Amino acid sequence: MNTENQPDCLRLPIGIQTFRRLREKGCYYVDKTSLIRQMVDEGDFYFLSRPRRFGKSLLVSTLKELFEGNEPLFRGLDIHPHWDWSVQYPVVRLTLDGKVSTPESVEKNVVNQLGGIESKFGLTSLPPLTEAADRLRNLLDHLYQKTDRQVVVLVDEYDKPVLDVLEDDEKARANRDCLREIGLAKIAEVEITERKVPDFEEWIKNAYHELPDDYNGEVINLTEDMPPA
Repeated sequence: MNTENQPDCLRLPIGIQTFRRLREKGCYYVDKTSLIRQMVDEGDFYFLSRPRRFGKSLLVSTLKELFEGNEPLFRGLDIHPHWDWSVQYPVVRLTLDGKVSTPESVEKNVVNQLGGIESKFGLTSLPPLTEAADRLRNLLDHLYQKTDRQVVVLVDEYDKPVLDVLEDDEKARANRDCLREIGLAKIAEVEITERKVPDFEEWIKNAYHELPDDYNGEVINLTEDMPPA
């Protein structure tokens, strides 16, 4: 994206949660890509715990565009000269929105999304597994074999299946356990359980890196010393 001819007064990105749309429309953007670069350099597994409307979805969208190598969107930003744009990674982005109030609906939601991702990458010959955990594992294996690149997994709205039924302890635990079985927890396990790491292949062996409060606040929240892009 060419930032040289942007007007002095930029639009506020009200209601915009996708990095591509924000940049293509020339909206005001607080450049935090230096912190994103630090995240990528220092860890592999992250759990971002912040309330709703704090910019988590925009961050996930930014990471997606970055790993997919969409270089024009990052022109003029801190990370641009430090990133190898010749490398593109396969990205599996899941969003646990919609009706996800039961384990069955969570499974169906994830399976449907994985089917769409398989089609996107031309993996339509994969068996249509109905168990979300098996289908996710199978997809990740085939993406790695096809691209010879590490697969980036991004999960947005990860806490919604629990928060939607938080007043019902039994339902909340059932949805949490479903996410753990799929491999999409550690979720925001608010008031219902101790924190654990999910049992899923390599994810088992690596504790999720929860960002320190000061860093977590900077990468997601607005701070006074962050220059706009």
